[in-house]
Amino acid sequence: MSLREGADFRGFVEEKMGRLLNECSPKKEALLETLRVYFASNCSQHATSQRLRLHQKTVAYRLSKIERITGLDLNAHESRMLLDLAVRMNDLLR
Repeated sequence: MSLREGADFRGFVEEKMGRLLNECSPKKEALLETLRVYFASNCSQHATSQRLRLHQKTVAYRLSKIERITGLDLNAHESRMLLDLAVRMNDLLR
């Protein structure tokens, strides 16, 4: 995909995680960091909690909150893929 071909990266990010990006800043950053580490940890809540030095219930709560905000099911492979891609694109667009 290339911007010259008309790919709308910002639109994709907005569609997949716009409501998450509109959260108040400290909450948003904590949720985004949890997602980044979750995806980097092969979607393991246990590994995520270890890497972030958080209780596993805190990670589970944050992931559940992300699901509620985005409307995506992190148990579904396609949703995880789309959200991972949106997080990466958002980081590149900053």
